[in-house]
Amino acid sequence: MRMIDFPGLVSPQVVRIRREKKLDRVTTILEIKPDWVVLRFVECEWLARSGSAAAFEQNYDLKRTFNVNEQLDRYRFRPG
Repeated sequence: MRMIDFPGLVSPQVVRIRREKKLDRVTTILEIKPDWVVLRFVECEWLARSGSAAAFEQNYDLKRTFNVNEQLDRYRFRPG
């Protein structure tokens, strides 16, 4: 299976497209159009604040959420 990552550590295609088209995290996804996307919480926040959130939601459906905050709280891992 081919993996496409941001910022492009293992996928030169991402680096090339970002440089050529001056894309951000969200618009890079919309340009490359991967079959599926995995986002961390902070990336979901970036998406929600972006001007591309509606376009993203037209192309992708939420399938599953993994929330491990309670487990992290037991180890005092999360700040706050």
